[in-house]
Amino acid sequence: VQKIGAQVGRTGAVTPVANLEPVELAGVTVRNASLHNWGLLAERDVREGDFVEIQRAGDVIPEVVRVFVDRRSADSKPAAPPSRCPVCGGELHAEGKFLYCIDLDCKAQLVGRIVHLAGRRAFDIEGLGPKQVEQLVQAGIVKSLEHVFTLAGRKPELLELERWGERSTQNLLEQIERCRTPALARFLNGIGIRHVGEQTAKD
Repeated sequence: VQKIGAQVGRTGAVTPVANLEPVELAGVTVRNASLHNWGLLAERDVREGDFVEIQRAGDVIPEVVRVFVDRRSADSKPAAPPSRCPVCGGELHAEGKFLYCIDLDCKAQLVGRIVHLAGRRAFDIEGLGPKQVEQLVQAGIVKSLEHVFTLAGRKPELLELERWGERSTQNLLEQIERCRTPALARFLNGIGIRHVGEQTAKD
């Protein structure tokens, strides 16, 4: 474990993540492992500099399953949760084992919300993946979910972004136009209401 950092999700949840020395696992080079929440991190006592065993949970997200305490250095210290949001510096609110950034303008939350909005089980906007969303948010072109649906009027700005060609940009704008009238369940899931997933949205 080279470092224990924190990542911010679309709901504002601030979760610990272990940055690892790159290792091959099931044909994939793994550099990060999920620690889920600060309570689990404390329970498993994962620290920077530790040697750990990891596995791919459900063949997707690697997780730490064991710490080799006998190989830990004498000056090792437990990891502490952040006191402010690691992305925007905003205030954090604790709910049980979880921490939440309560600043709705936090860019990490916005990126997560838009990626979720564009997902196959929500609005299904092809061509609007994490890298594209990150570029749009960093460039200030998209500052809220609804700005996704104003991109047609900002095509010149889009074409100035790195790796945004005429054809791919036009394809994305057509995808967005096609997705303007989703089924109600997809809409409710897509706008990312906390505790409202795909099944709850259908119900």
